[in-house]
Amino acid sequence: MRAEVLGCLEDYAMLERSVGSVNEAVRHYATATITRERFGLVRSPRNELCLRAELAAMRQSLGDAAFEAAWTEGQRGEVDEAIRRALTAAGYERARSGE
Repeated sequence: MRAEVLGCLEDYAMLERSVGSVNEAVRHYATATITRERFGLVRSPRNELCLRAELAAMRQSLGDAAFEAAWTEGQRGEVDEAIRRALTAAGYERARSGE
């Protein structure tokens, strides 16, 4: 299940980038990446190439310093917290609570 959850987090990061939330996307990619490393979960070669291209585009968009700051912050994060942030940003928590 871990690989699937991390894949979902990476998919959400891609969505974030597409709507302009580049800093948050970088943080989510970093959280997923460091967690994959901890558990020895590797991406498929195709997904790894796509991720590298995505990260390069985000680095160019943000600049090196901002990218590194977001990446470092994401590496310190936990998957559960990243999922909570994603669900909150998507409005899921508000909809579930009836707000």
